[in-house]
Amino acid sequence: MADLGKNVEGFQIGDRVTGFFKPGFATYAAASPSSIIKIPEGVKTEHALGEPLACVSNIVRAANPEFGDYVLFFGCGFMNLLALSALVGRRPAELIAVDVLDSKLKIAEDIGATVTLNPKEVDLVAEVKRITRNRGVDIVLEATGKPGIVDSASELLRTGRGKLLLVSSHSHSEKVNMELWQRGTIILNPHPPYSLDLMDDLRRGIEGLARGVFPMERLITHRFRLNDIQRAFETYSKKPEDYVKGVVIP
Repeated sequence: MADLGKNVEGFQIGDRVTGFFKPGFATYAAASPSSIIKIPEGVKTEHALGEPLACVSNIVRAANPEFGDYVLFFGCGFMNLLALSALVGRRPAELIAVDVLDSKLKIAEDIGATVTLNPKEVDLVAEVKRITRNRGVDIVLEATGKPGIVDSASELLRTGRGKLLLVSSHSHSEKVNMELWQRGTIILNPHPPYSLDLMDDLRRGIEGLARGVFPMERLITHRFRLNDIQRAFETYSKKPEDYVKGVVIP
């Protein structure tokens, strides 16, 4: 916190804060006090990524797995790995991680996935049926954003109120086999507009970070200075195999 408006309460110059404000990728930015919270002592500033932590709180609260549920994470990028971290303590029957990169599956396993599946190496549908005793999984968190994956994810769900969470951003039109959804599938789009209280989600995410729920040191794989932001964009675009999350540090 570099400066304060004269009527601002609850903050002081020097506070470390995170939250929602624009512009990004800048040395300074103006923020409303209602859109930020303090970063707790002991939490690294570069780990306190307000927007994704709020989003993962929203995602986990939407998924709301029950004891004994089978939960499948379709794609092991940053957001699904955060969600996996948050759900490890919920005691589901299985936490199933799916990705085409074994390096991502290794991270998922280290975090707490009980099963890892590479669709290039196994028949995904057959394996899920075997693991769930032909029932199908209770919840799928789809976080690939790839064409065709929505159908693939839907096919893995149980009949009768299985939950499909469309975690990823889909920037393309796509035909979906809605016959798969006639089995009583619940479709959720847990993006920020879905949240009932995004600041409460942010608070929960930051508190979880302070408790050690999210292994940020493992998940933040690339760091860039603000004056090297073009390289950050290029790295994100190319996404080397070891890339999970990049952060820009002023």
